[in-house]
Amino acid sequence: MRIVEQPAYISFTGNPIVFSLEVENEKPVFCNVNISVDDKPYNFDTRVFPTQKEVHRQGQIFKFYYVTTNLASLLQSVAEPIREGISSPFNPSPTNAEIEYTVRFEQGTDTFSFEKKIAILGGIPNHLFLKYKENGTDIFSTHFLNSSKQRLFTNRYTNNDDTKIEYYESELDKVWFYRLEGKEYKIKGSNGNEHKVEGIGRFGCIDLLETYQLLQDNTLSFYVDDTSMTQIIINDDPACEEKYILKFRNSFGFMERLLVSEKTKYTPTLIKSEPYKRYDGYIPTNRQSRATFQSKYKSNLGYKKIKHISLIQDLLLSEEVYWIDLTNDTQQLVSVNSNFDMSQKGVEPESVLIEINGLNSDKFTTSLS
Repeated sequence: MRIVEQPAYISFTGNPIVFSLEVENEKPVFCNVNISVDDKPYNFDTRVFPTQKEVHRQGQIFKFYYVTTNLASLLQSVAEPIREGISSPFNPSPTNAEIEYTVRFEQGTDTFSFEKKIAILGGIPNHLFLKYKENGTDIFSTHFLNSSKQRLFTNRYTNNDDTKIEYYESELDKVWFYRLEGKEYKIKGSNGNEHKVEGIGRFGCIDLLETYQLLQDNTLSFYVDDTSMTQIIINDDPACEEKYILKFRNSFGFMERLLVSEKTKYTPTLIKSEPYKRYDGYIPTNRQSRATFQSKYKSNLGYKKIKHISLIQDLLLSEEVYWIDLTNDTQQLVSVNSNFDMSQKGVEPESVLIEINGLNSDKFTTSLS
């Protein structure tokens, strides 16, 4: 067997995780996938049928046989229920069900085993994935594993080359990064104070709120050894009467907070059932089941520029979004929609209107407080 294609040591389940081998003949190839999620083992066996490719050389026909399998869906299907079981908007799993797996192919007496690899729930856009593939690299080797281009798992960066990200104080939360063995990670303030970032395993976590309060500085620099990689700028919350947070799982698989400080209207949708007939003795009367309502809000993300587009799109695409009212500390699971448009040049900021829909309807509104 000869390797034609294999994924990187670390990859996202939201992108193709393709193994391809050249094999001896057209006979089925047995594939064994051994998966470990949170130290729980899972084992899968399947058969892959080779495809034939004919090559004509100097009047002769040469036949080659290949097997190809994409394991992204399998790995995601195993890890997703585990993540859902341990995930919460306030205490997301550090690795969000990090997946370890090995793959072995067997055709007759011919076998080939791949060394252990890592997969993470999340992904990057198709155009970036193809760009990395054409360049023979991936996002981890170019952004996370290369110490000169260390990044956090967030889409807050203003563009692909910028290392500065901005937060409002209410948006501060835990942010994650990939740890390189033998490297020291720390946060330094512009006032000279510093804080060492601890971590166990492959992922490190920076509690931005805790670090901000500890260092008492609005400009924090993220260091790998003695090299500054990312500068975090913390702005005071805007003066406002209302304050909400949209907390969502970003495309990398980690939780992120976005402040909503504009006036918000509550416009619930009332859902009534069709009337039904009930007989009191011999006389039919029309009755109706108790109605339900679905929470709905109309608000505004404020004035944004085109540089914020990745973060906004990440919010709109997220499968897990929580609407948190900071005045009474209530939260609910929602979906967010927006039909915004922005100037491509992004000279002037533009308002981004959003509609927030509760995912769970209610019949009863009795307050126990």
